[in-house]
Amino acid sequence: MDSALNETKHVQRILVGICSGDRYSDRRQGVRETWSSRKIDGIECRFFVGGTRLDEEPDVTVLDVDDSYEYLPAKVKAFSGLLWPTVPSIGFSNVMTKPM
Repeated sequence: MDSALNETKHVQRILVGICSGDRYSDRRQGVRETWSSRKIDGIECRFFVGGTRLDEEPDVTVLDVDDSYEYLPAKVKAFSGLLWPTVPSIGFSNVMTKPM
């Protein structure tokens, strides 16, 4: 018997983290209506904004950093700090980063 047939398949999950600004809800909606509208098993798109928010969007995570453009590196660092320790517990088997 082929041992490859007996191996348990591991489902890979990919998180696409999108840095956004609180005031750009129209841009986030544009992303939702275009390339992230196609749902693919194992791939999740989430927006990350800084500051405090009053309105709720289910795919937005608020980070405790200033939301201005000058603090974009702090936002990316906060995103990484939030994500890396929790990768196993939130079910993502791999995290890949790529500079834009």
